[in-house]
Amino acid sequence: MDAAHPDLADRITAARSFVPDEDVTDRNGHGTHVASTVAGTGAASGGKERGVAPGASLHIGKVLSDEGWGQDSWIIAGIEWAARDQHARIVNMSLGSAEPSDGTEPESEAVNRLSAETGALFVTAAGNTGVPGGIGGPVPPTPR
Repeated sequence: MDAAHPDLADRITAARSFVPDEDVTDRNGHGTHVASTVAGTGAASGGKERGVAPGASLHIGKVLSDEGWGQDSWIIAGIEWAARDQHARIVNMSLGSAEPSDGTEPESEAVNRLSAETGALFVTAAGNTGVPGGIGGPVPPTPR
């Protein structure tokens, strides 16, 4: 995530990378875009383009590598950190599999368990493939 982005100034409460040997820096812009969509103040646009919750605090967990892929364990560690350690009420997961999910993969089971345990609401990307039946689970993309 680009912590220097003007829309995100003073919004980041905590940040942690779950990707071995990588810091939380967003090197492809996706995390910064999502964070701004959620909590952007609109500073970069003179207040015209604000996020949906511009007063929200962000706890940034990097769970995908700079190349855009990740491991199950990184994602699960990140959502456990967000829900349990950071006490996040809403956890946004802007990632997902291109394969349809029946909800039994480890990430979906972790989301179900953590929702019941902490009351956190998980918002997960779905349907990114644009095909019928193409709603995937919060499973990491594989290395390219």
